[in-house]
This record gives sequence, C-alpha cells and structure tokens, in this order.
Amino acid sequence: MEERNLGFAIKHLERAIRLFPKDGELRLLLGECRYQREEWKAAGQAFASGIQLRPDLLSRVPHYPLSVMRGGDVPGARRIYEAMVAAGTDRGIENGEYGLGMLLIHDGKLDAALEHLKRALTYDPKSEKINFRLGYVLQRQGRLKEARRHFEVVAARNRLHEPALHALALVCFRLGDKEAAGQWKAAHEKARAAMVRIGDCQRALAKNAGDLATLKTLADLYFDFHRWSKAQGPYRALTAAQPANPEPRFRYTYCAFQLGRILEARQQLEQIRRRYPDYQPAAKLLGAMNAKRDAKKKALEKKGAESPSRKGGGL
Repeated sequence: MEERNLGFAIKHLERAIRLFPKDGELRLLLGECRYQREEWKAAGQAFASGIQLRPDLLSRVPHYPLSVMRGGDVPGARRIYEAMVAAGTDRGIENGEYGLGMLLIHDGKLDAALEHLKRALTYDPKSEKINFRLGYVLQRQGRLKEARRHFEVVAARNRLHEPALHALALVCFRLGDKEAAGQWKAAHEKARAAMVRIGDCQRALAKNAGDLATLKTLADLYFDFHRWSKAQGPYRALTAAQPANPEPRFRYTYCAFQLGRILEARQQLEQIRRRYPDYQPAAKLLGAMNAKRDAKKKALEKKGAESPSRKGGGL
C-alpha cells in the first residue's frame, strides 16, 4: 500500500477505534498499517492491544512478534512466538516454530534452529520462507545435498527468489554439479534483471497509475515467472481499462486456474468464449479443463463399477 494510503487508513482506523474501543480486529489492522510504515513500537503496541481483546487471533498475526523484535524487544518477541506454539492451532504452531527458529539463527544456534524449522515445515511442506531458511541452515552446516533439496522447492515455487537461485548455484558448484550450477546461475541473473524491471514499473506506476503500457509490462513479467497471485492485480486493472481486449482477462483467468480456483476460472472462460467467440486461447484452456474433468469422471465411474465384482470375488 502506498504511503499516502497507509496514512489515510491509519487516520480512519484510529477514528473507528475511538468509536469501537473493544473491537480487537480494528486494532490489529492498525498494527498492520503501522508495521507497513516500519513504525515498529507503535505497531507492536497496536497488535498487543488487539490481541488482548482477541487472543484467539494470535496465530493469524505473524507481524506482531516481528514488530516487537524490530522495536528492540527480542525476549518479548520470543515470548509471543512461544505463545503462538502453545495456542495449538496449525497456523500458530507453524508461525511460532518458524519465528523461534529465526531467533535461534540470529543467536548462531543452528542445531536448535533446525529442529524448530523442521517442525514448522510439517505444517506447510511447500512454504518458501521455511524451506529457504532450512536450506540456509543446512548450507552453513555443510549439509549441501539436503540444502539443495530445500532450495529447489523454493525455486520451483518462485522463479524470482534471487537468494534461493543464487544459493542453488553455489551449492551445486560445491557439489561438483557444474552443469546445474551454470543453469541456476543463469536463472539467478534472469531473475535479477526481471526484478530490476519490476522495480522500475512499480516506481513508474506510483507516479502514474494509469500508465497501461507499464501496467501490462509489470503483469507480463509476473506472469512469465509464474507469480500468479502478483500478476492478477495488474491484469484485473487492465481488464477494466480495456474491455474490448480479451488478453488481460484471459491471463487473469489463467492465473486463477494455476492458483487452484477452478470454478472461478471455468466461469470466466465461459464468459470470455461468449463475449469473444474467436479468441482461441480461452477455448483451448476450457477444452483441456473439460477433458480432464471428463477423464476423472470416467475413472471414478469405472472404479465404482469394478468395486462390486471385486468384493464378490473375495467371498
């Protein structure tokens, strides 16, 4: 969120809190806005007052202990992470164990950090941040093959994760896999160049949000690197600004498909086909989705038909 929008949000949240002082969620939103402005102590205080009113939401506020830590109270952050783990929810344990692991990395206690991070990973095996930190710790311990596996999980999910790509190039080189090292080095250089262009686009759009050419460049960069969730916002804006152009709407829909929102994607594709009957990419994707659905349906029907005979044969 832009600085001026954060200031606007903070002003209205503070007004709402005065009207509804026992609404913990408003205070948590205020803490998030303060956090985005890097007002660590003010953010920590807002988060703390919100959690006091809504302790059930502790596991959903990962920026609370970060605010406290960045405000200079590391023991306080540790207590919050421990409380998250003690809360017993999946998200609370994941965030708490990860946070405790990060604090131990900072203290140089890598063996203990590794145990916390491993426990966090059981709640989200594909997490970018947890896999990256595990890879980092294992790399420092010289366990390069294990580190490589975790970095590869990150790279598979985020082709713009420069630190993971750079680490993979180094790890593979140290393992003697020079071919893979060269490939990861090239991927890192490509990602770095893309991130420079993304930064340029973001700065240009901050000055002129209506620059559609820059907006398309930004959307396409995210799309090309499979950052589906980040690409959707720009494509949504392009769809609104260019209703006669089916391309941004299709790409928005393709992102939804890749993110697993199948029903939404199907509905969008059917609308695109009705509105733009000659636009082939939508017809092709919808056909592929229908074929996959039909194949799955036939497989289930076949399995259901075979089940009685198998049961009978066992009598």
